[in-house]
Amino acid sequence: MLDTPLIILAPAIILSLVAIALIGLLLVRRFILPRLRVSVADSEFSGAVVQSIMVFYGLALALISVNVWQTYNDVGKTISLEATTFYTLYRDVSGYPEPTRSKLQGEIRGYIKQVIDEAFPLMHKGQMPTAGVEWMTRFSDRVILLHQKDFPADAPQPLDLYQGIVSPTESIDMAVFEERKNTLCFTEIGTGVLPV
Repeated sequence: MLDTPLIILAPAIILSLVAIALIGLLLVRRFILPRLRVSVADSEFSGAVVQSIMVFYGLALALISVNVWQTYNDVGKTISLEATTFYTLYRDVSGYPEPTRSKLQGEIRGYIKQVIDEAFPLMHKGQMPTAGVEWMTRFSDRVILLHQKDFPADAPQPLDLYQGIVSPTESIDMAVFEERKNTLCFTEIGTGVLPV
């Protein structure tokens, strides 16, 4: 039922609800109204009640619409943040030397392709995708395995900035990092110690 196209599902739902309402109206007019002996005063009272109900219905509908719009905006923000995060991650690993660069970029591309081609359809069917966790675990493992053998032997500076580039007593702030970094050699801001 959930996989039925909206162009078919929407008219079917509307027509079924209208049919139920018409059948109910005919049954009430035929069997219930003649026994109630409704007068003009009753009609005025029921008109006021219907107007009050419609006011509450209008308020409920307005609040539901605002909530749906807010949820829609939140989803858009989340998607934009995730896309920006992966773009930034992809750009960051572009600074790594080969073959690590290609492997990490391949893991990122594979994850994004998996999310679009496999995870979204599964979520549409109400199922929880799990393959994305495996992609991110592989990416994380590959980053953790990144160590000195992945860098060229003739690197122009040590991987650890504290080995002759920056004094061990000096703090590494952004200015020091920008002045002394070499993208072929330096992988992280901080102690420069790789997770080997």
